[in-house]
Amino acid sequence: MESLGFLESPFDASEAIYREPEAPQAQRPQTTVETLVGKHTKKGIEGLWDTTVIDAPSLADWRPQDLGRVLQRRRIRWTPVVVTALAVIGLLYLGYWLYRQPSAQAASARNTVASHAAQLSSSLDPAIALAGQLVGTQIDSDYVSILGRVDDSARELLTSSAALSDADDTIRQLASAASAQALADSQRIRDAAAFRLTLEPALATPELVTDPSLTDVAAATLEFGEWRAHLVEITSALPMTVDEKLAIQLEEFLAGLPQTQRSYVDALQDNDGVGAARVLTGIDRDLDELRQRLYAAYDATVTQLQMSMKESQAELARLVG
Repeated sequence: MESLGFLESPFDASEAIYREPEAPQAQRPQTTVETLVGKHTKKGIEGLWDTTVIDAPSLADWRPQDLGRVLQRRRIRWTPVVVTALAVIGLLYLGYWLYRQPSAQAASARNTVASHAAQLSSSLDPAIALAGQLVGTQIDSDYVSILGRVDDSARELLTSSAALSDADDTIRQLASAASAQALADSQRIRDAAAFRLTLEPALATPELVTDPSLTDVAAATLEFGEWRAHLVEITSALPMTVDEKLAIQLEEFLAGLPQTQRSYVDALQDNDGVGAARVLTGIDRDLDELRQRLYAAYDATVTQLQMSMKESQAELARLVG
């Protein structure tokens, strides 16, 4: 059957009619590389190098501006970067500043105390010299200003010591004690100077008339009364803190003046010039004793004051460092 053109198996006519013939497989041409490599000759390798085509552009002609043009198409936003960096730096500095504040403030307070301590110590030098003048012949007329500078410096030291931290409590106590002592010594010098400058002229012997022919009883009584009233007025206005013995002695003298005045007036009334002169001599003697007591009181006071102020300077030197 097959020889007559008939097939034993069923035949699908559609397949026979519409099946497209298969395309013949194209044979892959042998490349230049394969051809040259296959020769395994030096000449073949050189030919391979010469015939190889480089598709990528060469870097031999590259310039930096070429890369810059590429990057310019992608702009970097520098503003947020800079702001963030500055914020971080600021926070770090703020943290360091806050960390340093307590120690910096404590150091500043100690330096202020040391400066005021040095200023107070310097102001005590003229005050020591002024104290020595209390037993001299003349007291500096500017003594009020000298003592005023001591007071101001002591108060500044006392105020600045209050700002010290608890860790510097020893320095605070030392500064407070030195300030208080300087103020006390300044006040004692002021009282002593005022006492002497006011009381010493008042302790001068009064110029009373002892000749009955040169005055009458009324005039003599008035003159003695005015001197007595002036002395009482002055002494009552003075602080009796310079010397206790002087205060007692002065009080006794003033208490006996009314009787002394009667003795003086009676002598003049009796035309007894000798008796009136005797009364005046007694007054001069009592006043001289008061003056000597005043000078003796200043001797002891000056020694105490100068020693106290020098001790204060030694304590202040510890604060200055």
